[in-house]
Parts: sequence; C-alpha cells; structure tokens
Amino acid sequence: MAFLNFKQIRAIDPDLAQVQDNVKEVMTPFITNAFLDGLLIEKVTLLSAAPTQIIHTLGRTLRGWVIVDRDAVASVYRTNPTVRPDQILELTTSANTVVSLYVF
Repeated sequence: MAFLNFKQIRAIDPDLAQVQDNVKEVMTPFITNAFLDGLLIEKVTLLSAAPTQIIHTLGRTLRGWVIVDRDAVASVYRTNPTVRPDQILELTTSANTVVSLYVF
C-alpha cells in the first residue's frame, strides 16, 4: 500500500510532534489491515470443465479472496492452494460463470 511507510518528520515544535503521533496512532489499524492491501480483478470467466488459474499480481502470497460479483448461480471454491500462492489463485466452479474478485 502506498501509505505503509508512515514517516514522521523530526519536529522541534511539540505540537507538531503530537499531531504526528496522533495521526500514526489512528492510521496504524488501516496500515496493518491485510484486507485493505488488495486489488479488484474483474470479469474472470470460470468454466465448470476445469479449474481456472488467475494471476493475482499482488507481488506477495495471497491471503484471501472474496467474490464481489458473479453472473450465474454457482459455487466457487479454491482448488489448489499450493500452486504458486505468490502469483496464482486457482478456482473451480460448479457452473460456468463470470466473476469479479477482490484478492488480498
């Protein structure tokens, strides 16, 4: 995330130092929240005939995923979590569908 490296400025003014401390305290729960460090992958076609490998481009191991939209009634589940979790999410579906996923 862009704001993961919160850097405090060395401030001589104690009021400014206190403001920075307060901002850091408020932002820490957001900075450390894994769910917020994700991305939306839209319009992925899943076919029931075989698992679909999706390259997630997070640049790190996938922690989780959520379906945010789908165009058909279908069960969607992860099939092979050991296939390059740093790059790939493999999903299987019970029916052909197009989904949008939030990966984090």
